[in-house]
Amino acid sequence: MIAPLERVITLVNVNGYHVGDFFGVPPTGRNFNYEAMHMFRILDNKIVEHRAIRDDLSFMMQLDLVRLHPKSMNIFFKLGRVTRTGREMS
Repeated sequence: MIAPLERVITLVNVNGYHVGDFFGVPPTGRNFNYEAMHMFRILDNKIVEHRAIRDDLSFMMQLDLVRLHPKSMNIFFKLGRVTRTGREMS
């Protein structure tokens, strides 16, 4: 990342396989994919502030750690994000 400005925003796509302990959750062997936006403030060529917006719900659903209530799933169907099994589409 090259940042000639004081504020920089990056959009990243994170994907991988859950093969190790993750904050006390044992490996599930499942793959995951989500987007995140990172915002940085730079002062004297150093990052002095960092904020992130992640899709944690989608991430946890892909690892089968969280399931939506059936009534809530209608919202996700309309958005085209979740299949009828409750898993996010790739």
